Amino acid sequence: MSDPRPISEEATASPSTQPHVEQASDATGPYTPQSLVAESASGKAPSIPFGNRYQLLDELARGGMGVVYAATDLIFDRLVAIKVLAPKLVGTTAARRFIREARITGRLQHPSIPPVHDLGTLEDGEPFLAMKLIRGQTFATTIQEARSASEDSQAEAFDKLVAIFEQICLAVAFAHSRRVIHRDLKPQNVMVGAFGEIQVMDWGLAKELESPSADEPPTEPEFHDDPDERTMMGNVMGTPSYMPPEQARGETNALDERADVFSLGAILCVILTGKPPYTGTDGHEVWTKASAANLEDAITRLSAVRGHGRLVVLAKRCLHAEPRKRPAHAGEIAAAVYAARVATEETKREQEFRIVQGDAEVVRNQAFQKSRTALWIATVGFVVSTVLAVSAWRYGQRVAEQARADAREQFQDLRDAITLADTQNRFLPSEDAPFRDRIIRRLRDLRRTLDPTQPDAIHVELLMTGISDVAQIEHQGMYHWNQAVDLFASRSDHHAGKRFAIQIVDWFGQSPASLSNIDRALLMRAYKVLSTKPSSELSPELVAEIKKACTRLNELGIKQK
Repeated sequence: MSDPRPISEEATASPSTQPHVEQASDATGPYTPQSLVAESASGKAPSIPFGNRYQLLDELARGGMGVVYAATDLIFDRLVAIKVLAPKLVGTTAARRFIREARITGRLQHPSIPPVHDLGTLEDGEPFLAMKLIRGQTFATTIQEARSASEDSQAEAFDKLVAIFEQICLAVAFAHSRRVIHRDLKPQNVMVGAFGEIQVMDWGLAKELESPSADEPPTEPEFHDDPDERTMMGNVMGTPSYMPPEQARGETNALDERADVFSLGAILCVILTGKPPYTGTDGHEVWTKASAANLEDAITRLSAVRGHGRLVVLAKRCLHAEPRKRPAHAGEIAAAVYAARVATEETKREQEFRIVQGDAEVVRNQAFQKSRTALWIATVGFVVSTVLAVSAWRYGQRVAEQARADAREQFQDLRDAITLADTQNRFLPSEDAPFRDRIIRRLRDLRRTLDPTQPDAIHVELLMTGISDVAQIEHQGMYHWNQAVDLFASRSDHHAGKRFAIQIVDWFGQSPASLSNIDRALLMRAYKVLSTKPSSELSPELVAEIKKACTRLNELGIKQK
């Protein structure tokens, strides 16, 4: 067992302190890494030309791996973050891992993964990388603020945490689709921007599953005490409070996407209970629990959570000691979180309705008790109540009809806006995500006001399906597609899925030149349904309709990707 003192891969800036950048003054004299380190250690913000492209500004973070600075990219006139490896690590395994982090992150082009702009080497051999400068606070701070919020705002704050967690899962799911695992997921490694943007940071321990690295540690674990939940280096890499047992035991070859799934479950555990799965008085105790999969305390805390049953069950699945019993990858978690959020919204609407009903019942009971004082008051009250009830019913009918008319008008306006945005490619994955989310929310609100027996309800679900598919949010698109099929099934007979797919071809299968991105996404959904092997239970007439629809799809150029 080697020296058990904590060794941090990278110390992050204080979560409660926003990075501050000032304009650097003109500097003279040659730059050297040693002068930069000396100036930073003296407490002065460096303002030295960094090569011919970058002007260093404030120091943002410092740790055993090196220093992170805010800098100005002189070519693009933008702020970036510059990470410089410590001179003592040049030529070591840490340096190779530093370069691998930059290259892996550079290939993971996702809105919630910080882009790498540049990778280079200084004159003395020190590598550096330039990446997006993230403004905001860590998710750990966001969780702490939400849990300390007032009782009136607790529910809203919790909903915000779950929405952020879903975005984290989607970013990690993208990495998993590229066969890359993070291996150090925790709230401290997620930044929440000032405008709600989410960034999954610190991919220094990332591993490409298809390319085993020579930098991986041996299987005999070496422990470094780390009471502050910082990243441990040595034979055990990661943060013990959040790592799966196989990672804590140093079983590197056994790690796959399910290792990240465990860490995502650990983050969800923090959201639900305020603490990670493993806690202790020092780092050694935490690591011992992690390596032994001692999850009794975490399961007890999760079982005591009330009102979030779906998320509690999901957290327990993710934290299972056996990897094969966890969800296969982060995409499954994202889909489960989305379904839980939708179910929660529906439950809240039902509760609000019951509250309104309860208030009305109280008013009626009070009126009845007062009316018992005299028969003639009761008689008059009955007459008045009847008149009021009839008036209220008529008024309600007029309000409902007006609401339906407003909904139809709003639907037409939304369709026009969606058509324009689709032609401008604003729904693509790399485009305007906040705009896409606003459109989805407006469609979801509109859907609640529409009569489910009317075609408009199906069209709204289809619009949400198409937008989600264009944005490559697979689980969300599948959810709305199934909702549309269910609405269609209420007016159709057996095999509603295939009949609905045929109907989609009739609705959207016009000339190829007139097809929008959303049209093509929906037709691709229909193609997947129709191209499956026909069941022997299908009638000859339905089989003929399927063949005709598939022929039309081929004419439109709709084929399996």
